[in-house]
Amino acid sequence: MKDVLRATLRPLDRSLVERAADVLAGGILGTSTMPAELAAVPVAAQGSRVTAEDGRAFIDYTMGSGVHLLGYAPPVVADALAEQASRLVHAYGYLNEPAVALAEELVALVPSAERVRFAASGGEATFYALRLARAATGRDLVLKFEGAYHGFHDYAIQSFAGGRGGSFPEPLPGSAGIPAAVTAQVLVAPFNDLDQTAAIVRAHRERLAAVIVEPVQRAILPEPGFLEGLRALCDEAGACLVFDEIVTGFRLGLGGAQERYGVLPDITTLGKIIGGGLPLAAVCGRAEILERAAPGTGSVYQSGTMNGHALAAACGLALIRELRRDPPYARLAALGDELRGSLARVLAQRGEAAQVIGTDSLWQVVFGDRPVRAASDLFAADGARLLAFHDGLLRRGILVWRGNRSFISTAHTAADLDETLVAAADALNDLDHPR
Repeated sequence: MKDVLRATLRPLDRSLVERAADVLAGGILGTSTMPAELAAVPVAAQGSRVTAEDGRAFIDYTMGSGVHLLGYAPPVVADALAEQASRLVHAYGYLNEPAVALAEELVALVPSAERVRFAASGGEATFYALRLARAATGRDLVLKFEGAYHGFHDYAIQSFAGGRGGSFPEPLPGSAGIPAAVTAQVLVAPFNDLDQTAAIVRAHRERLAAVIVEPVQRAILPEPGFLEGLRALCDEAGACLVFDEIVTGFRLGLGGAQERYGVLPDITTLGKIIGGGLPLAAVCGRAEILERAAPGTGSVYQSGTMNGHALAAACGLALIRELRRDPPYARLAALGDELRGSLARVLAQRGEAAQVIGTDSLWQVVFGDRPVRAASDLFAADGARLLAFHDGLLRRGILVWRGNRSFISTAHTAADLDETLVAAADALNDLDHPR
């Protein structure tokens, strides 16, 4: 009877959006929604382009939330996927050749990496990084930065959105269901404010296990001396410095942000790009810390059925070897500079008090002329205007993550950028002449 009812309620001629509303909480897979009239369900993607269920075509700047540095379905990854799938997809609890080879690449390329432990998602990686830091120091407190996103877990999802209220270093839980006892173990500081961060670290130095930071927070660059200052503060307090390079790892260069800025953390988390489009993440860093997670000899438990998944590791390995063979970073930076500069000119020509922030292949429009040094500057910007602008882009075939940053891949072309700029100018016109 239940199957009959399901068939009646969800006939095959209903759209995927309508069918999802019946079975998925919120009708979506993640956290970002679109207005009903703009909702798109990708069914195919190649290069920089995505095709939706209803036949609409988009130039995509979400790139799987930054996963697809080489664009969708690059041949080098597709070939590795097919070859590995014919040999070994997954074998829990045993070593596999792609995972070992990928770990070797990570140790060779990431400046601070001496040992590696794999996970299946970025959120898992930051969770385990903080557990390792607490075990290594024998302390409980973790300091993070307002507006930083380190994944889903209770320690990470503190003070990542606006309206936190109160004053630093008190956190604001970003979700219901988080025990107050966990929130009490988190301190929050403003990004790029070394003086205030130093005061918080020194006031809690006896209990501080770790400072976790996105070296480029969302699309906000670290000011000169900030990351170096965090390194010095952690050394002074005997705390671990954790770099969340889920986004910046292999996006800013083969050695990530730590190579770019010349600051070595104790622990690094990686994700997104290292799976080549499949779910994969890693925790890496100093051997004496990571060996604490060694089964049998270490005191830190870290496990997961899909950790070191052979198929994901093979795809990530193929992608990283391609990046090593032919580094694309100069071209990506040039495309990013062109898009950010051209968008800024379009905004200025329309008289918008707005700016385009980011670096290399990251970009984000901010409707506000206040310099963006920290999350509070983003919170003070006109978020409603940004959403309306993004909706205008979506109407014109430009796929973006509403209200958030965007990513460029090596598959994007000058023609893509030209089309994007035309769409942006038209979308800005919509703001003063809404539909």
